[in-house]
Amino acid sequence: QPPGAAGATQVEWLLERNQLRFIANEIQDTEQALLELRGKEAARLARNANAVGWAAMAAQLLMLGLLGLGLTLQLRQRLDAEQEAQRSNLRAQAVLQTVREPVVVLDRDLRVIMHNPAFAEVFGVDVGVVGKPLDSVGPDSGGWANQELRQRLVDVLVRDRELWDHEVSYRDPAGRDRILLVNARRMALPESDDQVALLTANDVTAHKAAERQVTELNRQLQGKVDQVSDVNREL
Repeated sequence: QPPGAAGATQVEWLLERNQLRFIANEIQDTEQALLELRGKEAARLARNANAVGWAAMAAQLLMLGLLGLGLTLQLRQRLDAEQEAQRSNLRAQAVLQTVREPVVVLDRDLRVIMHNPAFAEVFGVDVGVVGKPLDSVGPDSGGWANQELRQRLVDVLVRDRELWDHEVSYRDPAGRDRILLVNARRMALPESDDQVALLTANDVTAHKAAERQVTELNRQLQGKVDQVSDVNREL
């Protein structure tokens, strides 16, 4: 047909029988099928992702619950341990307060950490002595300034050597001469790992006086025995 002479029906008839149209329709059908397939796959992946998200959230909630339970149990155990340590400390304090012998706890620098009432009474000190060096305790330092005693106490703290019945001369606040037997050993504080020395001082003045009296009586008795022996020899 000359240009412009063909009708719409003829043009449509020609396009419907064109091979390119068949190929385009086939490509369109194939892409539509692929699109539907990909849509189904995307929906499946979305469901899987949703399920995985919920599972991860449930696992996280479970882990948080277990972590919270563990922290609660740990906190409870810690509180129980602290309460038990506090009760033990109170019991130790009660025992320390009722002991009639002077007891004092010293740190590595031989400073007073704590003491019982008997120590304060014997050496005439008050609560202000806590934190002060031991050689400043008492009117005349209580014999604590003795170099040999200090070295022995250092050995107790550094080398874990125990000190038994070390004799110390002391003049009490009333001006009377006293004799003390000092015992010390190393120990660890319950609330820390610091090593301290537990020192006790036993007043043996009366015992020493009795020993001197017994010695004097034995000497006098021996003199009497010698006199009787001389008389027997004369007889």
